[in-house]
Amino acid sequence: MAQIENKKALLSGRMSDKNEDLKDLDCIYDTLKKKIYEMSEQNIHRLMTELETGGNIRFEEGRPQDRWFSSCVDLVRSRFSAEQMKHFGIIGINVTRVTRIHNRFLRNRFEEKLEQLVDLSDNQYKRSLEYLFYGVNPSAPKEIHRAMEEGFRSVQEYTEAGLPGCISLVNSVASAEIARINAFFQNEDGFSHIRAAQKASKNTEFRGNTDLTLERGLVQIPSGQLLVCKIFLQKCTHDTNHPHFDPNMSPSSIWKTSPVDDKKNAGVQSVFRTKEGDPKQRMWFVLDHALALPEYLVEFDYITDPKSVAENRRLAEASVINEECNTLFRGIKET
Repeated sequence: MAQIENKKALLSGRMSDKNEDLKDLDCIYDTLKKKIYEMSEQNIHRLMTELETGGNIRFEEGRPQDRWFSSCVDLVRSRFSAEQMKHFGIIGINVTRVTRIHNRFLRNRFEEKLEQLVDLSDNQYKRSLEYLFYGVNPSAPKEIHRAMEEGFRSVQEYTEAGLPGCISLVNSVASAEIARINAFFQNEDGFSHIRAAQKASKNTEFRGNTDLTLERGLVQIPSGQLLVCKIFLQKCTHDTNHPHFDPNMSPSSIWKTSPVDDKKNAGVQSVFRTKEGDPKQRMWFVLDHALALPEYLVEFDYITDPKSVAENRRLAEASVINEECNTLFRGIKET
């Protein structure tokens, strides 16, 4: 009788583990399904926008042979640092799509503002033009797509919407992406990806060790998006009140804990902060939305350790789970 009870307990425990695996798989499936639906809705919305605006707003799909496509890919790669992303097991970046934004309304607004500030016949003003990244803000993930069509909000509009009272832009992939990736792994979808990767691994040292699981590249990082914007940085100054920024924090969190002093920076168009220990990495807070022009949307996947990726794919194969169940039942039957 005791032997039967032990077998029942063993079977119940294994079934419970497999049910947890199925729940994690369902969560991952729902995440992928949601992503596909969002991509479909975005494509339909873009076509409708082009139609409704008579072509004044349109989105051009890039091809590898296009010079501007290659330029965007090179720009993103040059500003990617694997060292900063090693905590997530990321060793590289693969650009999958580049969309060129043709928005006549925003371009006209940008050029009209430049005419008010500088003499466009003198090419010296181009020295103050820079291309910076606008990433997905975990607190307002849809803001990146709104900026493509309607442009960035004014300081007053951002404040009324409960968002940072400026446009936060950076010059590195890590500074634009780390906060989003951290936010993903802090919700249930991220937890499901981590648990699934740990269970799929043959190495027991990963079980319950989230940091090690991420560092070894066992978890597939969700795809990212960056809005490449042309910015005019003529009247720009260093924020002496808060000289540094933490790339692990989202723009909303940074603004909430250390906002820009409007009175002290009156008359300037933007202020910047540097990453402590690496002054080349900066975050700009642009105070005049007319001086920020979205030009390209870059979509990409992260590259993790190839061996870890291959191991992680085991989880996606239903035959693996079935085979493990069959082995379990055969073992119980033999005992």
